[in-house]
Amino acid sequence: MGDLEGEEIMIALSSLEELYSGRKKLNNLIQQQPDLYEELVHVTSLTRQLHIKYRYLGCILIEEDPDIYANPHLRASVIKLYNDEVRKLKNHSHFEEIRKLFFLSKEMGHENLCKLILGQRPETLKGYSG
Repeated sequence: MGDLEGEEIMIALSSLEELYSGRKKLNNLIQQQPDLYEELVHVTSLTRQLHIKYRYLGCILIEEDPDIYANPHLRASVIKLYNDEVRKLKNHSHFEEIRKLFFLSKEMGHENLCKLILGQRPETLKGYSG
């Protein structure tokens, strides 16, 4: 059982390292492209407030089909409003940085990345206190 516990600790540490790496990339984005980061926070916050899955947003941003993550209870007019806001983000001249960030975060998960964008600390996402 000792080996299994060691493997679980390594997986947890690896995941925490991925979260720290994601936080570092976001901090770099804040420094280099603050306006782009603010647009990203806006769209991510809107995603949360409309009860849209973060994976739906991630799929849109990396140009994958988001339909399986769609919220069937949203009115078409709300979805149009949401898509218009996402389009504004995608039309930013440095959007490629966001696309790369979401594409590379697939291992960590788009939900975790979005929670980092909204200000959660990596430790809280993995259940560690500190």
